[in-house]
Amino acid sequence: MKINFEVLDEAVKKTIRPYLINQGALYDPKNEGYHHKKIIPNAQPHLTEQAIQEDVKTHLKAAFDCDVNLLSHHDKMPVQKFITEADPELLKQHLLDLLFGKNSLEKRIQDFFEWSKMQKGTSQTKSGINPTCISYLLSVSNPKEYAYCKPSVYEKAAKALDATTPLTSSGKLDKVARLVHATEFYKRALRAFQKRHKLPFEDLMHVHIAFFVMSESQDGYPDWKTLLKGDPIIEVIPHELNTILYGPPGTGKTYQTISRAVQICDGSTPESRDDTVKRYQKLLNDSRIAFVTFHQSYSYEDFVEGIRPILNGEVTDESESPSNAVQYECRPGIFKKMCSLAKSSKEIRSQNREYDLESVNIWKMSLGNKQKSEDIVYYEACIDENCLLLGYGGEIDFSDCHSISAVVEKYKTEHPDISDKDYAPTAVNSFKNGMTEGDIVVISDGLNYFRAIGRIIGEYKFLDETATTRMRQMRPVEWLAVYEESLPVSVIYDKNLSQMTIYQLNKKHLKLAALQDRISKNSDQPKNHVLIIDEINRGNVAKILGELITLLEPDKRIGKPNELLVRLPYSNDSFGVPSNLYILGTMNTADRSIAFLDVALRRRFVFEELMPQGDIIRDLVGEEGVINEVDVALLLEQINGRIEFLYDRDHQIGHAFLLNVTSLLELRDVFCHKIIPLLQEYFYGDWRKICMILGCPLRDSGTSQSSTSAMIHSYSLLGAELFGNDADVQDEKHRCEIDKTFASTQNEAILNNYFLQVIGDSETV
Repeated sequence: MKINFEVLDEAVKKTIRPYLINQGALYDPKNEGYHHKKIIPNAQPHLTEQAIQEDVKTHLKAAFDCDVNLLSHHDKMPVQKFITEADPELLKQHLLDLLFGKNSLEKRIQDFFEWSKMQKGTSQTKSGINPTCISYLLSVSNPKEYAYCKPSVYEKAAKALDATTPLTSSGKLDKVARLVHATEFYKRALRAFQKRHKLPFEDLMHVHIAFFVMSESQDGYPDWKTLLKGDPIIEVIPHELNTILYGPPGTGKTYQTISRAVQICDGSTPESRDDTVKRYQKLLNDSRIAFVTFHQSYSYEDFVEGIRPILNGEVTDESESPSNAVQYECRPGIFKKMCSLAKSSKEIRSQNREYDLESVNIWKMSLGNKQKSEDIVYYEACIDENCLLLGYGGEIDFSDCHSISAVVEKYKTEHPDISDKDYAPTAVNSFKNGMTEGDIVVISDGLNYFRAIGRIIGEYKFLDETATTRMRQMRPVEWLAVYEESLPVSVIYDKNLSQMTIYQLNKKHLKLAALQDRISKNSDQPKNHVLIIDEINRGNVAKILGELITLLEPDKRIGKPNELLVRLPYSNDSFGVPSNLYILGTMNTADRSIAFLDVALRRRFVFEELMPQGDIIRDLVGEEGVINEVDVALLLEQINGRIEFLYDRDHQIGHAFLLNVTSLLELRDVFCHKIIPLLQEYFYGDWRKICMILGCPLRDSGTSQSSTSAMIHSYSLLGAELFGNDADVQDEKHRCEIDKTFASTQNEAILNNYFLQVIGDSETV
């Protein structure tokens, strides 16, 4: 057997030796070395001839229980069921033949695999022990002689090293032959690892560990894909600013938005789905991504801005006290918030913006209400003169006060009734003694927004009568960022701000990474933001967007040649849409066809169709899409072909409905509780068409045909029996319902027949 040693040498040099050997990952229990150090020694005693002769079921189950993560849950679950119901004598005989028989390896694997598939238990037909599990038994029983063949790891290694894989006549990878080929292939690689590279590999499981490491990038070391391409080139994929993913239910539209949104924000997506979801949640938490669902009641006021009542006790002006009087404010919606975040237009005052936020205190401070003209002057003075000014304390000099008690005593010189429980001396003490050089200050705008970030750079000063402002309490500050348009405080803090003028923020609720990002060296560079609108066609888009629909056009965005700004009706703000805000919508065509969408919307969005994909089922369900004898992918394709013929392509059944099924029992539950009810909705109770789709057409009379494997059965309703012979109701009607045996049986052999009837003759149906 030939191996491309040039590629293998590069793999050893760039990943296998530095990661597995030099870094010690081969022997680290947290890494793949765990298989060799723990699984094999624990499993081997259960797979000896003596153990199998003694109690085959107990020891075989124990051998599989020793596995930590070589096998998936979907692999092990049916095996445990198989072992429970298999005849112990037959199981013993065939397991001994597999592990210790005299026939060729291919013959032993083929015999065991075929025998296991044909075993039937008392309650269900078994799908047998799949080749991956057979490979596990062989490899842990004798890792020097047999390879553990995880299909994805084996295929990537074979492809990278030009080791031709055995294929069937249809071009698919032969399940049994690949185990034999993997053993030969891994033995050849082991000799190269030992003799050519002097690696301390002992057996074929070490080869699997090395190939596993090469199948996915580990800690930045190159995998097969990166190795074969040389140094990776990060290609920034261009995305349309406004996109709608549309298709029937269950085709992965919302699923796709997660990876698409991460791709837009970061320029690339992690290799694994779990890492992509984690990154999506992080971007969501950092307000780089926002998610909203349209519905019939959703309005312009929810999406853009609207007048909203202020809750009892909540005030927007921090200088005022809560009142029971009804108050209203103009509150921005999710779209306006995301536009503000995407713009993040600010004036940078500092050139040294590297700070350790863990080691300093972070304060919230109010510099007046921007709705009041005198407070606007006060705020602008602070920004222009690089300082913080505090109104509390009046014209009292607190320079010699180094504690709260000293502040209170000094306060009493002009306000005799003051006590240490009053907020005024508390605010002064925080300002004078609490804040220290290096602390960060977030300047609030009401309780829900912030408009600047600064850093304390000097001690407290009392301004004399020559000061340009009536406020005398001052701290010098270095402004790190000053925002032209205030940002939601949720970007950097998990709670709304308090009404107190000055206080220390709780780091438990602070998003330090997001705050650091706001004052980092690159924070003045615009970053992509994504607004995901789920079920965009369920809302009245023209009403929700209003005059802003024109602003969505790429050439009308801020900074573009035909930049367009409008005056918002409630706030009277000048408003435009930034070029780094991407709109990503999803649309369920079963709810509303694309043909009925507002023409203005269709003209401004790019539409991408997502349809049911049988190949995804073949990759993720059962053995290449087959459970027992049922080809689940073909089952879906047959049903969707009939739906398209009888109705249209917009109402097909998506592959997502079937991705989590691992047995025919689960497949039956999906049909009973999801697919058949959905067909009833689609066809308005027209059971004749539903039965045609499910492969059990009714007779012309409306009665069921004689097949015992029809999912739907029709029963006669006789007027004479229901109302009596004297009633003038002699008609006969028919009631259709899900077959009782199909709905209740736990026998997978019976269910097998039902699903095979739905598939029918795939070449002629």
